[in-house]
Amino acid sequence: MTRVLGGVRVLRVAGTAHRALVEAALLGDAGREQCGLLSGTVDGETATARFATPLPNLSSHTRSFAVDVAAIRDHVAPAGMRRLALYHSHPQGRTEPSFRDLQLPTITGLLAVIVAWRPGAIHASCFTSCRGRPHPVAVEVAHERGEIRHRISAPTA
Repeated sequence: MTRVLGGVRVLRVAGTAHRALVEAALLGDAGREQCGLLSGTVDGETATARFATPLPNLSSHTRSFAVDVAAIRDHVAPAGMRRLALYHSHPQGRTEPSFRDLQLPTITGLLAVIVAWRPGAIHASCFTSCRGRPHPVAVEVAHERGEIRHRISAPTA
């Protein structure tokens, strides 16, 4: 696994990564958590996710997810990109992480993203780990040209 992206303060989501998160939130609303990987680049404190790879949810429970660790380890990001985040949806419409969710950055070495649909909007939260403690990461949606369309979450202390 790669090192935890502890210095990242902003996750900018664009292209197919944005579409995948929207789809995961909407499909997750049907009652089963959706999950996958985001790939992109890191420049200083900003990670930009451009591509998404959905992963099968291996959990038999509707309110949890499980992925094959080998699928994460063996995932090959597009040329010039790297694995950035493991994402999953919360069908109940809340993006607050569970205790287990908070462990994901330490376990995977990646950012953790939670998406959920609530009437009228898609919400997201993102966090990383630094010295074993979770730290929030702001999430922004960007146009293909790179301008910020809107911020869908902001870090809280």
